Amino acid sequence: MLHADDSSLRINPGGDTILFLLLAFSGKFLLRFRLYRFFARNIRKDMFQRIQGFSFENIDRFESSSLVTRLTTDISNVQMVYMMLVRTAFRGPLMVVFSFVAAFMMGGRMAIIFCFVIPILAIGLILITKKL
Repeated sequence: MLHADDSSLRINPGGDTILFLLLAFSGKFLLRFRLYRFFARNIRKDMFQRIQGFSFENIDRFESSSLVTRLTTDISNVQMVYMMLVRTAFRGPLMVVFSFVAAFMMGGRMAIIFCFVIPILAIGLILITKKL
């Protein structure tokens, strides 16, 4: 039996939502931090090993400040491309799938609209990628 002053029903779902939100954000940031940091670390290590294999003629041709600047800039650019690729490759398809599932769970006209729009978008995407 529900009482008029029973606020535990309102607070508990709100607390669960905040808890799941904090877990999702912390997992996202920890995974992202580790993934991108280890990727950049491996590239730096490989590039440093490559520079160590330079001949004396190549070492004399490049200044150390130029090498440091090139290493830093190039690795930062590659890391940014990797971040964008990972985000696009994982976030996009997952958002499509979960929005499709959510529309069917809620029911209504949105699910019917998704049934018609998603195949049209898929055909358009296939046509665009075939032309490229």
